[in-house]
Amino acid sequence: MDNVEGVAKINDRLRKSMSVNQLTIELSPIVSAASNRAQLIACTKKFSDFDPEIDLLGDHSVGLFLESGEVYVFRFLYEDDRYDYSKEIGKRKLSISHISEFKSLKLGKKIRESASRAIQNEA
Repeated sequence: MDNVEGVAKINDRLRKSMSVNQLTIELSPIVSAASNRAQLIACTKKFSDFDPEIDLLGDHSVGLFLESGEVYVFRFLYEDDRYDYSKEIGKRKLSISHISEFKSLKLGKKIRESASRAIQNEA
């Protein structure tokens, strides 16, 4: 198994289990205040449709989904000092946010384009 595939498997396992012993979960202000917060977390857990346009490395670290006509983004951030995210012990934070709160210079445009396509496909 290559490194990217191994990281993807770890990310999938952590995202599906949301084990607080191995993962810090950060909900944005909009997600935290949402009446359907539990549904948004469930959508993140069951997500499987990774888009190579936004999951640039193929490591299942970024995804977007539609819920109630709104676009949400989840993203893994790797927090260990050596950026050694391929190891089981690497610290990760899973952030879940509304697209309007997503801040990334590198991914911002691609996320917005993917969100537009997802909304058009839904209509």
